[in-house]
Amino acid sequence: MHSTDGDWEENRKFVLSALDALEERMQRDFDRHMQNDERLADELNTTLRTMAAEIASLKVQAGVWGLAAGAIPALLTIAYLLIQSHYK
Repeated sequence: MHSTDGDWEENRKFVLSALDALEERMQRDFDRHMQNDERLADELNTTLRTMAAEIASLKVQAGVWGLAAGAIPALLTIAYLLIQSHYK
């Protein structure tokens, strides 16, 4: 029985050592993945903020171009009316 007990004790130590090593590796992998997830989330937030600023800029540009596009016919109409009233 003693040789079996000794073999079991060696196997028990080996299994516990392997489990400890596995736990450490899993913890390192988990920590690395968490850091990657945080980095990716930061990059995504930065990208979203940049896109929001670009969209706001495009809205302003669209408004300016819309104003210009509306002003041209209005100015032409005013000029036409002034010229027409001047020649009456």
